[in-house]
Amino acid sequence: FTPIFGVHGGGSNTELWNYGNATMAHINGTAIALRYRLLPYTYSGFHRIETQHYTMQRGLAFDFASDGVARDVADAFMYGPAFLVAPLVTPSDTRLVYLPATPGGWHDFFDGGAVAFPTGEAAFVETTRGIADLPLYVRAGSVYVFRRRKAGDSGEPCATYCDPLGCSYDSSPPARRGC
Repeated sequence: FTPIFGVHGGGSNTELWNYGNATMAHINGTAIALRYRLLPYTYSGFHRIETQHYTMQRGLAFDFASDGVARDVADAFMYGPAFLVAPLVTPSDTRLVYLPATPGGWHDFFDGGAVAFPTGEAAFVETTRGIADLPLYVRAGSVYVFRRRKAGDSGEPCATYCDPLGCSYDSSPPARRGC
């Protein structure tokens, strides 16, 4: 979720292929695939950076300045206006994530289900998302565009809207994971 991805360091052996085929396939199939699916959203964010002096990746305190807990969160961040990213920072697949108060609550990106109160209250939630599907949340009321993921799809962008009842893809009923 860094806006610009690059592997640097001459002779540092940090390129993906240096970690073995299984690790490289896993990273390509999850993190890099998600990165490419989100390119339309990311590029829209870059436009805001250029025209409005926006920041694409920032601490929760920027969006939730009046929330004392959010100001102290050091292991999660906003990615544009829609996504809260909570990276795994320990070897465990379980972690506690703070979701600040926002109208309509938050949704799990991968299944579209509500994970915080639709009334918009702040909440600590425990997630068991593993490294394949990192803890990634969408703010209710968000509209974002991403590329389709299924083999054989045209690759055309797919619009998603999240409301307090869930996320729907391509303006269809909440058929989770539709795009």
